[in-house]
Amino acid sequence: MAQIEFTTKWDTYDCSIANKASTSAPGDLAINLIVFDEISFAAAKTIDLAWNILAGRGFQVLAAFICYRLFTGILYLLIELQSVSAETFSALAFSTTSLLSFGPIVKTIHRGKLGPFNTFAVIWILISIAYLLFIVTMADLMTGYMTGEMTWLKFPNGTLLETRTMNFTVEHAILNDVIHDPKPPENVTMPNNVTISPDWSMEVNMIPTAIVISSSDSKNGTMLFEQCLDVNEMGMFWADAYFDVESGGDWFASGDYRATDPTRQKLLTKYPSASCMNRYMLGLQDLFQRPNYMPNTTWWTDKNNFRCLPSTDYAWGFSYQYTILLTSVNSIWLLITAVLWLLVETKSQSLQKRGAMGTWRAVLDLASAVQDSLGRDTGGYTEVELEKAVRKLQPLTYDVCADDATGTERISLRECDENNECRKKKFTLRWKTKYC
Repeated sequence: MAQIEFTTKWDTYDCSIANKASTSAPGDLAINLIVFDEISFAAAKTIDLAWNILAGRGFQVLAAFICYRLFTGILYLLIELQSVSAETFSALAFSTTSLLSFGPIVKTIHRGKLGPFNTFAVIWILISIAYLLFIVTMADLMTGYMTGEMTWLKFPNGTLLETRTMNFTVEHAILNDVIHDPKPPENVTMPNNVTISPDWSMEVNMIPTAIVISSSDSKNGTMLFEQCLDVNEMGMFWADAYFDVESGGDWFASGDYRATDPTRQKLLTKYPSASCMNRYMLGLQDLFQRPNYMPNTTWWTDKNNFRCLPSTDYAWGFSYQYTILLTSVNSIWLLITAVLWLLVETKSQSLQKRGAMGTWRAVLDLASAVQDSLGRDTGGYTEVELEKAVRKLQPLTYDVCADDATGTERISLRECDENNECRKKKFTLRWKTKYC
């Protein structure tokens, strides 16, 4: 049975989604921040799908773009300060956010000699790739939809009352249902053997009551009402009544029979009634005689007498704990990525003077380095032969050398020697200098 709460003296338990969400603990992994309540399954499914596409896929696309700019910036910095293998260059430039880049990046870390900052930057690349894979899953974990539940009160005789439809205090709603179910007989035979159809619209202490007027202009008549004889049998009683003009035009039973003269009420007929068990259990068997009744309220404050049954409604919302946890993860990733991006932008000569690395810049640089090592006659190589040849290349680095033919300086990606002597000279690009 779902968790249901008793709030006030005359209130009742509530199985609704909104109540369960508001009373569940913040650490609960359930959906407890309801945004849309009492919606259809189609609406809940549509909202959930829209969230996954807009928030999940949308943020994944944005994060992928950020990662691409950051990773290629880190690649620039690694090549400027040290050197990287051709495989690592290809992985970061062409398979930036793919799992295919994991192997070459791990080899770069394992090779060492990167320095603390570069090592952290490369490790952050691995973390970010894994993060990209789980963004959609994290967005999906934050939200969800669930079926609603209706609150039903089980009466002593086993019948159920759906309490959500009550539009006034639960006390009166329950008593009204108990007293009016079943309805009094439509046809009643009076002591003079005349059968009448009473109008049961009048009530005394919530008991359906009918007045049989002696004549059209008379202020005297007979009052009919029901009262349980025992847990299984109902009795219909009658008593003399009069019309009191001074009270505002109400009918009253003659005599003070309620407390001192019960013999004034006479049994007209009796019949089985399932509601009498309810009345006895709820302390309502003598309701007509006791205007200041005190019903047995413990019946509808005991959760064992309630049932939470599925409804056709759904609700969509957030999981409090997952939302806090995953929002924190996203914020930490964004913060570290932003700081790292800023540092890379300020440290990289190429980023400052050549702009961000794109696909064609990477193609030209890598092709130039491979061609310098393998020569121009590479058309006959198979893919396997090229892979083996590229793996044998020494780590690549950027270098600036003078071009005597043009009188300009040339930026090129080339192999380092086996002792990595190429990095003894600091890579520097100057403003106001023309490079080719």
